[in-house]
Parts: sequence; structure tokens; C-alpha cells
Amino acid sequence: MSPVEDWRWIRVWSNRLKHRDVSEKIIGVFFQVYNALGHGFLEAVYERAFAIALVEKGLCVRTQIEVPPWFRGHKVGDFSADMLVQDCISLNLNPAAVLMFPIRLSC
Repeated sequence: MSPVEDWRWIRVWSNRLKHRDVSEKIIGVFFQVYNALGHGFLEAVYERAFAIALVEKGLCVRTQIEVPPWFRGHKVGDFSADMLVQDCISLNLNPAAVLMFPIRLSC
């Protein structure tokens, strides 16, 4: 069984999460989306599917928003989050596209 099919390992460290209930829902939805779509799509496809699934779980989702980073009262840069869930968890989606090219060997 692959890690994508079995996410029970989250229970080991989930007690340490700041927003545990929301985090567990997000992780569970991630696996649902990945198992349904597989790999190889553009980020926009996963983002839309993920947002739909999160909303179906009753979570508030905002996409492509500016979240300026602050350090000791100073704005230290610009940051654009792919998603903000429940106004407390920022997500950046980075799907790894695996491309397989057939190789022909001629002897």
C-alpha cells in the first residue's frame, strides 16, 4: 500500500498541529483528489479540484490571494498563496509532473 493510499501516519504527529481539525481535513482531501486524478495534470487542474473538494467538506477556501509576510512588524516581501483555507492555513500546490518518454533501441 502506497503512502497516498494510507494516510494513517498523520495520527502520529497530528496532535502537534496548530489547526488540527482543519489540517486533517485538508490532508484527507489531498489524498482523495490525488487518488481520483492521479499525476500529470497542470497545477490549475489540481487547484480547482482541491478547492471543490475542500468546499464540499465545509471549509472556506480562497484562491490566488496576496499574503504579505511580516517579521517583527516589518513587511519583508510579497507572497501569493495558491489557497487560503479557513483564513488560517496557506497552501501552495506544486504538482510534480512525471513524463515518461518511450525509448527505442536499435541494434
